[in-house]
Amino acid sequence: MTTPAPPPPAPDPVRWLNNQPYLLLSLTALFWAGNIVLGRYVAGHVPPMTLSCVRWIGAFFMLLPFAWPHLARDCRCCGRGFRS
Repeated sequence: MTTPAPPPPAPDPVRWLNNQPYLLLSLTALFWAGNIVLGRYVAGHVPPMTLSCVRWIGAFFMLLPFAWPHLARDCRCCGRGFRS
């Protein structure tokens, strides 16, 4: 008797996005242009330090899904990664 084939792995959206260089380049240009437009729109209404902080927090949360697998694998705080 043969064993049934294992089900295919669930698609990982972050891994799929990593393999789309033209999409990532287009998103880069879109975010950069949107940053300039938004910066000019809120100039005078939002303090510069607040705007800078919001931009860096936004960049952090956009990059976190790409960095999370590496951070979880290389965590040295408990010797076994973030997952137990």
